[in-house]
Amino acid sequence: MGILKAALSETARIVEWLTWADKDYVSARPLLLADLLIQGAVLSNTAIEKYFKTICFMGKVTFPKACHDIPKLYEILVSRRIDLGLNQEYLGLLSKVYELRYPDNLDSGYNISLSQAKLITELDSTVFKIRKGFGFKGASGEKVGTYFDHLLELQNKILLDCNCSFGVAAREDIFKEKNSCYELRVLDNGTIMEAEYRTTGVKDDGVFDVVGLKPGK
Repeated sequence: MGILKAALSETARIVEWLTWADKDYVSARPLLLADLLIQGAVLSNTAIEKYFKTICFMGKVTFPKACHDIPKLYEILVSRRIDLGLNQEYLGLLSKVYELRYPDNLDSGYNISLSQAKLITELDSTVFKIRKGFGFKGASGEKVGTYFDHLLELQNKILLDCNCSFGVAAREDIFKEKNSCYELRVLDNGTIMEAEYRTTGVKDDGVFDVVGLKPGK
């Protein structure tokens, strides 16, 4: 009975973390689509962090407590042969955006460049790759639905709007349409320069290591 209780407790913790991750993911999407790129990207980081930690719990992989560094968490998973084939430049960008929670702590030279089309499509693609590895069955072998499964069954608009991974949106259309961009740079004197603009025809190249407000451009 003690072993059964432990197993049930472990499964409950995994489902709990997965639900937290799902809710952060679904919450990040409307922020990105509403041109709140920093806020959406920060929450994207939080969602992916929780997905990675859920995988760690499932695989009994040890990770540093209070670690929000998703590239580091991904390296831990890869070192345990859990390679999800994710874009590591994207993970690095989200980790960099996470620093923007406190702009007054940014070092001079810090810069960033965000594209709405890239952020929303890569978030959906990343979660799709992560989430397809999850599945839960009951004592009789029946499939146990999760919060995320429930949203899919309801064809939840927040989840499926402009989603080319879980929904029916065309990826090429998302990159062709007008989308928001944001750039920031911290000057040597501590002054923060920002630029927000809309553009069309963003290149779908999977590149996220882009210089923000590049001097002389």
